[in-house]
Amino acid sequence: MRSLSQYLALLVTETIRHEGGKWVIYSKDGSKKLGEYDTEEAAKKRLRQIEFFKRQHESDLAFKGKAMKSHLDAAKDKIREKLGTTDVTYKQAMKVVGATLAARLAARGMVKRSDGDKSKGELGKQ
Repeated sequence: MRSLSQYLALLVTETIRHEGGKWVIYSKDGSKKLGEYDTEEAAKKRLRQIEFFKRQHESDLAFKGKAMKSHLDAAKDKIREKLGTTDVTYKQAMKVVGATLAARLAARGMVKRSDGDKSKGELGKQ
């Protein structure tokens, strides 16, 4: 039976080594130096950040196609419920659904941009 630390080691794709008085993070295969730190704790903290952002990126990939459409539709419904209309500016939408969702809506021409334009940006044309 494997210990918790052995299972965690399987998830982590980078390693920390002590070299020349510094703690160095390398890619799992050792071919890439990802950073040098004065303390082991600082290196471990950065390694946790790297792992967090890698997992965060994986979860962002879930918002494609139909999932993204339903996510944006839910945001528009929330705006309609709160403000009584979806003919709003980015700034108004941002106060209801947050900056990221408001930006996604504006890029797709679903809410007005800050300048009042409602044309699609590059994301909306895909």
